[in-house]
Amino acid sequence: MPRSRESRLDIMLRTWWARLLVAILIAGAATLLWIAGFNYFRDELGLDFLAWPVGIGVAIGAYLAIGHIYRQFGPKAHPMQLSRGVLADRADAQLRRLQPVTHFVHPLGRPWPKAVCGPNGVYIVDAKPAPGHVGFLDGQIRIDGEPPPAEWIGEVRRLQPIVRELLQDRRSIDIAVAGVLVVDEATIVPAGLREGDVEIAVVPVNELTDHVEFGRPVSIDTARAAYDALAAWRPAS
Repeated sequence: MPRSRESRLDIMLRTWWARLLVAILIAGAATLLWIAGFNYFRDELGLDFLAWPVGIGVAIGAYLAIGHIYRQFGPKAHPMQLSRGVLADRADAQLRRLQPVTHFVHPLGRPWPKAVCGPNGVYIVDAKPAPGHVGFLDGQIRIDGEPPPAEWIGEVRRLQPIVRELLQDRRSIDIAVAGVLVVDEATIVPAGLREGDVEIAVVPVNELTDHVEFGRPVSIDTARAAYDALAAWRPAS
């Protein structure tokens, strides 16, 4: 269903200061109604003992009514969608936290995916928001119960066997090659995809550093040789 274009008023009313102004107006309206009800019972009807409870009741009722009307018919904020750029920047910041003496990062794309060569293997890392609910069934990634879309997982899946063949068959470098898809930290990821022995893991961005620092140990010389091999090679686009 196409989304209607928002007006400037819709956008303005989602800001904190505009909502504060609306809250003040609602409180002011409730106060005026309270004063009117209080004065009516006190001055017009001469029922002073009812003025306070009736005035308070009118004020509460007015506040709830105006708030309900605003929630029903006022502008509604659309769900926030993290952009690829924000997630990619955060993932890049996580990779920069790795020790440069032991972990070597090399771009395999422009600028993603990236290869991380370290003392626990080679990780092909790509930062992409999950396009739906991430699941794990029969050892396979599922998005909303279905196989993941090619544009989300395809590049890591394509590069993984190519890099493995390059390192093991052509260069005789014995090192594990795993894929990692980085998602926003608010994404719910099954434990089997984060911690299990899977070829392509799905990892929240705040766990990326820890993930690439664990694995089957290899020597620093092997990790450096893998990095040198990848630095001298470019994948076909």
